Amino acid sequence: MNNKAIVRSDDLRDGNRRRVLACLRKTGPSHATDLAKNTGLSAASISSLTNQLVEQKIVVSSRSKHKSSINTRGRPQSFVELNADAGDIVTISLAIDFLKVQRLNYAGSLMSEHDVKLDTRSLSECELIDIVCKAIDSSLGQQNLKRDVPVQYIGMAYQGTTDHANGILLSSPIVAHKNIQLGRELENRFNIPVSITNNSCLIAEALNHKHQSTLGSTFATLVFSHGIGLGMFVDGKLFTGKNSSAMELGHLAFQRDGALCRCGRHGCIEAYAADYGIERLVAGESINAPPSGRVESSVFKLLCKSAEDKSVPAMQAFAIAGAAIGEGLSTLFTLFGPMPVALVGRDKRCLALMNDGLYSAFRGHSQKLDINELLHRFDSTEPLLEAGLIMNTLCRLDNKHAYATQLPIINFN
Repeated sequence: MNNKAIVRSDDLRDGNRRRVLACLRKTGPSHATDLAKNTGLSAASISSLTNQLVEQKIVVSSRSKHKSSINTRGRPQSFVELNADAGDIVTISLAIDFLKVQRLNYAGSLMSEHDVKLDTRSLSECELIDIVCKAIDSSLGQQNLKRDVPVQYIGMAYQGTTDHANGILLSSPIVAHKNIQLGRELENRFNIPVSITNNSCLIAEALNHKHQSTLGSTFATLVFSHGIGLGMFVDGKLFTGKNSSAMELGHLAFQRDGALCRCGRHGCIEAYAADYGIERLVAGESINAPPSGRVESSVFKLLCKSAEDKSVPAMQAFAIAGAAIGEGLSTLFTLFGPMPVALVGRDKRCLALMNDGLYSAFRGHSQKLDINELLHRFDSTEPLLEAGLIMNTLCRLDNKHAYATQLPIINFN
């Protein structure tokens, strides 16, 4: 009985440490009184927890120069913030023909970054793993940072489905192979914990953090990029199921035996609504023509301009893309019920060109649904993906620190 009580006490303490770190991660540097208010913990608990975290060099504490609004005598309060030197992270974003690597400190400040251009679909499994490892090696070995701080977590965003529990790249049209054991390879090589998450889910995490007041606790994130992705929050929690993708909406069928998709099947929503699908339709190529690689933003802007200039093939291509998206969202609403949808990665010009097709698809499914009230537009994917990946990886390191209560856990000597 006593042993069980001790375990429960340890669990409670570690959970409270996590609450403190989560609060600091969300609100930034805080006075002890604000920490108590925002976490619901007592002042005594905050004092004990922050003293321990300071001793472990996970947070730093100082006296605020500003007078307390509570103490009329103006006695300075303890001011607590995350210690930037409590361990770095490396983040990796793998999309079609593109790899981005960043190194950040524990406070979330960028230390370094570099991009790698590559032909992802031509790489063997070994070549892909080798390129990712070399990119991490570059971040780990940068002497110009003049920092004697170890990297303690690696987080990766992947444009495809993943087994997030085991760090496996299950499948994606951007690579030629399936079931790539990348997480295990990275952990074995670098002896650092690794997480791999679908990019649409990470974008949904960023939106939940920054725009919860607009989207609520249950919403879908539809990502338009070099493919079509979907992330979902349900009752304030990321919906993943067994894998890290909420739902492969881009690979639902839109037209039987239709256009060739990057996944190898025919008629997928993505084959009409992704940038390569729209480009193929505008060019008048056969729907069985092999999908192109990365479509640069400058090229896609020209496609939009052609439609705005009343080019019939371009106008038709965007209308078909809208209809494909409308069919996908109708299916989503049938399964989960109507919910707010964040449309990410298409600017207002492009979405306006897709409107007629999108709304016509909804009219065919429901006369009563006011889709305008549910759709929320966010132009850029990269800033949201970057923010979601950084936040996800730092929060994983927070968890590691929260539940590592043996002293000391960090050695800067």
